[in-house]
Amino acid sequence: MARPGCSNIDICLQIEEAINLGAHRVIIGTTDSARTELRMTNNILNGLSLQNFRNGDYISDTIPTLIGEELDIKDKYCIEPLRRQTVKRYFVDMYDSVLKHTTDMWALGYWCRQLQEHQIKYEVLSKNFCLYTYAQEHPNEPYSFHTDFTTQERAAFLLSQQ
Repeated sequence: MARPGCSNIDICLQIEEAINLGAHRVIIGTTDSARTELRMTNNILNGLSLQNFRNGDYISDTIPTLIGEELDIKDKYCIEPLRRQTVKRYFVDMYDSVLKHTTDMWALGYWCRQLQEHQIKYEVLSKNFCLYTYAQEHPNEPYSFHTDFTTQERAAFLLSQQ
């Protein structure tokens, strides 16, 4: 269910979907709370689900990506210039990183508890887990938070040993 560029709330929705599908085991890799959500539709939504993030009702990405003016990220999402400025004003004037981190951790904690109640084995990867060592060893790569195939194989092996 994982996909790159998810916010912690997007990850929570993936956990909910895993529960609904009757998963036997869930591996959770959290992200920085600077990955946040942005509603992309003017439609009135009846609820929030993983589908909202897959069909474009919401996106989750980094704050610099959402408000950046650089050509390579400005066109990543179809955000009108006035709306982009509104989002930028929100992050400059109202966004609280401590509050966002706290609410992200509450949400993740809730869904971990739901996994327990459904008797689904789960693991939250620590930041020193081998997947993250690739980024530490390659600090000058443009996408150093991503991994390589060798690191992913090592991660799969380590997880299979548990």
